[in-house]
Amino acid sequence: MPADLEFCDEQVLRLRAFTAFTRDQAVMREFADSLASKSASNTVARKVIDDLLEYSVSVPTVADIVRMARQASPDMAGPDAAAPVKCTVCLDDGYMPVTRGGYECSEPCQCELGRKIAKGAPVEV
Repeated sequence: MPADLEFCDEQVLRLRAFTAFTRDQAVMREFADSLASKSASNTVARKVIDDLLEYSVSVPTVADIVRMARQASPDMAGPDAAAPVKCTVCLDDGYMPVTRGGYECSEPCQCELGRKIAKGAPVEV
């Protein structure tokens, strides 16, 4: 059974810990709708938000929520679902967002893939 929409509304409110997170009610509803429809349970929905709050270094998008909820709910993911994310910081692309001098940029993550990239080692795609 998918996560409860009212519960997901409450979880999305927690994302206001990101100072740049939207305060627009319609956009927040889109976040909650996506979280509810892609999460197999309230427990999964809570874990998605917990992980975003703990590991994200930038404001999450609806796409981030959809991807993480699908990966945590394989029975709801459908045939085109991606493999589970190994690193919740870089979401397995090897680079994490950072802010330097007021500009957003990226640098190699501290995960296994990021360390390979930093060393200049060959990386499988």
